[in-house]
Amino acid sequence: MKRLFIAIPVNVQPALVQLLSDLQHHFREDKINWVSPGNIHITLQFLGETQETIIPRLTQIIEDTASAFSEGEATLEGLGYFGSKRDPRVIYSRIQGFEKLSDMASMLHGLTSPEGFRNDHPEFRAHLTLGRIKHIQNKFRFFELIQSYGNQPIQTIKIGEVILYESILRPQGPIYKPIFRKALQDKRG
Repeated sequence: MKRLFIAIPVNVQPALVQLLSDLQHHFREDKINWVSPGNIHITLQFLGETQETIIPRLTQIIEDTASAFSEGEATLEGLGYFGSKRDPRVIYSRIQGFEKLSDMASMLHGLTSPEGFRNDHPEFRAHLTLGRIKHIQNKFRFFELIQSYGNQPIQTIKIGEVILYESILRPQGPIYKPIFRKALQDKRG
C-alpha cells in the first residue's frame, strides 16, 4: 500500500518563502504544522492508502486528464482558512485566474470514482495549504492577520503538469515522492 495524491507542483518564489517566514514569526506561540516550501503543491485529489496494483490505472487517468487541458498561469493571493471561526484547521492562500483547475479536479474524481476512490470534498476550492493548525491562542489576532492580507497578490504560478505523488510520513515531516508526471497540453499548439 502507498499513500497517494494527485497534484500540481508549485515553483515557490521568494515572495511565498517570505510569507511563510512572516506567518511563522506571527504565530510562533501557536501550534501550527507549517508546510515546507519544497512540499507546496495544489492538491487535485487525495487518494489515501492505495494498492500498488492500481497505480498503472491511475497513471492512465492522469495521462487522460492532462491531455484534456492546456497549460496556463494562476495567481496566488491573500490568505484564508478552512474550519470554523471557533476551530480553524488550515491556513491557506487562494489561487485565482486558472478556472480550469476545478474542471481538472472534477475530471479526476469522475475517472477515479469507478476505481473505488471517494470524493470527500465535492466543492473544489483551489488553494495552497500553508499550515495545519493544532491550536491558536489568540483567535482574534489570527483572524485579524488573515484579513490584513486581503487579496494581496503573492506570486504567479505556472500550471504545467499533473503529478501522482506518494506521501511518505515521517516524524520530521512528510516526503512527497513523484511516481508519475504528465505535462498539460502546450497552449502554443
